[in-house]
Amino acid sequence: MKFTFTTNRKIRAERFCSESLPFIRRGFLQKLFRKKEIKVASKPVKADSDIPAGSSVEIFLPDAQKNFGLLTGCEILFEDKDLIAFNKRSGITMHAGVATHGNTLREAAEKLLKLSLVVIHRIDKATSGVVIFAKNANAARKLEDEFRKRRVKKTYYAVVEGIPKETEGEIISKLEKHDKQMRISEKGFSAETHWKLVKKLGKNALLEVKILTGRMHQIRIHLASIGFPVVGDEIYGNGGSGRMLLHASDLEILKYKFHADLPQEMEVVVIPAKAGIQKK
Repeated sequence: MKFTFTTNRKIRAERFCSESLPFIRRGFLQKLFRKKEIKVASKPVKADSDIPAGSSVEIFLPDAQKNFGLLTGCEILFEDKDLIAFNKRSGITMHAGVATHGNTLREAAEKLLKLSLVVIHRIDKATSGVVIFAKNANAARKLEDEFRKRRVKKTYYAVVEGIPKETEGEIISKLEKHDKQMRISEKGFSAETHWKLVKKLGKNALLEVKILTGRMHQIRIHLASIGFPVVGDEIYGNGGSGRMLLHASDLEILKYKFHADLPQEMEVVVIPAKAGIQKK
């Protein structure tokens, strides 16, 4: 697969390629430079080369269907005629918004896989794990209806600050949006979260979390409200871990069941192996 871009200013090669294809992992871009797969005027360039304004830059990528995970860090879990499911990496946004352009999973899938996708649900940029997109309007209506009627089963894992005294619990409150955050308020919408202690990790703990509603930042603010914010949460916790340790591991909807293994930075305990991607 070849992408061709034209520079409008003098710019460093690596920076230009990163801006042109922002969803490609930096490490993989560096590999492309080493393999001479990035060219200007048909000649390979180095990552630290300066590209003159008006230059035509060619970026050669391997087959995206087979190498999507290597290119973007987001694994394709499953695909059929109606939907596609990914294991989204932390740090990539699901889709473009008012303040988000370019570095999105939706754009990566549409450009690299030549798809037209409909957003069905969302998880935060810093959260990793299972997400799905519909591939046609009919599938989108069916999937959205399942979410609206709360017939979707979702399981997350979170590493939290501190260790709960109880082995499990539930948090029920009303949440409302305030600026770009959420807060507990009687003026908000109801939200229900169930959690279970999986393992103690020194001063932290690994929790299994199930949500019956899907409010913005629900898990993060709910866990913080009982004194156990997610490790690495810059908004409701103390941040500072490199990434927020929250992962969407399982999603069941209609005839589908999807599972995404914990990322390496969260593999602090052995979770019982699951079948991966399967239909009921």
